[in-house]
Amino acid sequence: MIKLMESQIPQNYATGIYNEKGYELGAEHTEKVADILFTGVTNCLAETKKQDTPVAFVFEENNGDFIAAAVAQFIPNEDDATKAGSWSYTWTWYKDDVPTNAHLYRCSDISMSIYFRGTGMSKYGMMWKDVASINECTRYLLVQIKNWLDNNAVEGEEVGVYADGIFQASVVVENGEKIFSIVPDGEIKKLIKDDAAIEV
Repeated sequence: MIKLMESQIPQNYATGIYNEKGYELGAEHTEKVADILFTGVTNCLAETKKQDTPVAFVFEENNGDFIAAAVAQFIPNEDDATKAGSWSYTWTWYKDDVPTNAHLYRCSDISMSIYFRGTGMSKYGMMWKDVASINECTRYLLVQIKNWLDNNAVEGEEVGVYADGIFQASVVVENGEKIFSIVPDGEIKKLIKDDAAIEV
């Protein structure tokens, strides 16, 4: 595992977001954007989660191609129905991992911007120009993380990148197939409580 800021991702991100999207955002801000992304999504799902329906925050390209998603769903206690269940909170690079009955949220939805604006301002004093800038800058970072994993994958070895307290992403190659994973890290994953008693 290599630290996000010690990888090529920050430079690729800063160069690409400027050349392809027209946003001037220095490489040194990459980890801040990652924190805003994961914290914003987690806060959204923590506030909107429901016991009877999974909720998912989905990132997509403008053409609808799937990039990644975060899913929160309630898991009943199958061993003892009298005891509380727990919350499952996962991130995925695979569209098929998103439950078909999940209520979907997207960064392009103007009502979602509050989660990213609030995190950016409170943690880093960062302001976003508009919803489009939040959408482009967050999803483009996910694309760069996935590209880095894809380009650095090695047969029989786990390769990964991480930002302390924010996320870990990795890839392994098994029988010639690349298998990607991404998980929230540290306090972020605790924002969605694991006991049903704190149901919103």
